Amino acid sequence: MSADFMKKFQTMNPDHIDFPKQRHQANARESVNSAFSKLRHLIPTEPIDRKLSKIETLRLAQSYIDHLAAVLITGNPNQPCSNIFHGDYEKVNHFQNRSNICTFCVWQRKLNPK
Repeated sequence: MSADFMKKFQTMNPDHIDFPKQRHQANARESVNSAFSKLRHLIPTEPIDRKLSKIETLRLAQSYIDHLAAVLITGNPNQPCSNIFHGDYEKVNHFQNRSNICTFCVWQRKLNPK
C-alpha cells in the first residue's frame, strides 16, 4: 500500500489498525497452528482422525517421546515401558515417575493381541 493511501485511511479512520503488527501476529498464530497440525499427524491416536487439543497434543507428544526412549533403552519394541519397570531398568530416573504401562503400549497390545 502506498504511503498516501495509508495517510488518507488513518485520517478517515482514527481507530486505525497497525497492519504490519497485526499481520505479524497473524503469521505467528498461523505458524504455531501449522506446527501443532504437523505434530498431530506424527503422534499415533485412537481413533486415527481424532483432533487433539493443543494441550492434549503436547501431553501425548511427551508420552510418545518417553515411549520411544523406552524402546531405545530396552531394545524391545513390544511394550517397552512395562519392561523398564520390571527389568533391570528401574534405576533410570526419567521413568521412575511413570505408570507401569503407557498409552502406546496399550495401543500396541490392541493392534497385536497375543
